[in-house]
Amino acid sequence: METALIVIGAILVPIIIIYLFLIFPSLRKKGDMFKKQPLYAHRGLFGGDIPENSMAAFAKAVEAGYGIELDVHTTTDGVAVVHHDDSLMRLCGVDKMIEQSTYDEIKDITLPDGSRLPLFSEVLSLVDGRVPLIVELKCTKAADTRVADVAARELENYKGEYCIESFDPFVVRKYKKYRRGVMCGQLAGRTYFKDDKIKTKLIKFCAEKMLFNVVSRPDFVAYQFEYRCNVSCALCRLFGAEKAYWTITTAYARDRSFKDRAAVIFQDFMA
Repeated sequence: METALIVIGAILVPIIIIYLFLIFPSLRKKGDMFKKQPLYAHRGLFGGDIPENSMAAFAKAVEAGYGIELDVHTTTDGVAVVHHDDSLMRLCGVDKMIEQSTYDEIKDITLPDGSRLPLFSEVLSLVDGRVPLIVELKCTKAADTRVADVAARELENYKGEYCIESFDPFVVRKYKKYRRGVMCGQLAGRTYFKDDKIKTKLIKFCAEKMLFNVVSRPDFVAYQFEYRCNVSCALCRLFGAEKAYWTITTAYARDRSFKDRAAVIFQDFMA
């Protein structure tokens, strides 16, 4: 029995050490943005005649005093556009991929309210530091960090408070090199993929368990609320990472998030 325990320990201890090394967050000094403002309107304060990620949605969030979560893509010619999906089909009815188009090819495409796709620079001018921003950097190709370059350029002279997050750990790492004083976070959760290949399953597993933290070394973790009760998420908080939950759609989930001392990225109700 003693020999068996020694063998088991010899196997488990290195695995635990490697696991902790992979998920360990940054030890950088964190800002207090989430403490000062724990509520963030997901894609702006949209609903009814106001589309998500629209200038009207952002203006309404600012008026209500909420922080804002928004999404940034970059076109092939390096223009930062605010939109969630990779494609413009769902919201605009146009079969165009933002990251495969020049800005001239998509600039006249309109949202359901008739307004055009916001430029990131226009959103920054509208908000003008009045509320804090959670800026999600989007990329369709893994480890394509161009969006970090473009976002850093747009935010270079922005005086307002903001943080950066992304599902892609290489994007997070790239932005940290540009702005060492800005809080940068790793998005995670049970993301869904279209195929069931072994490679895809492995990526999904690593994303859920936050094993990609070894690349990003995030200052905060932004985790899917429904699946927050896992060891990796809890350990990141224990190790000193700030926390945000997405997407909160009920008062119960909001209150539960507050008990966990997590920032709230909400939609579909007034938080």
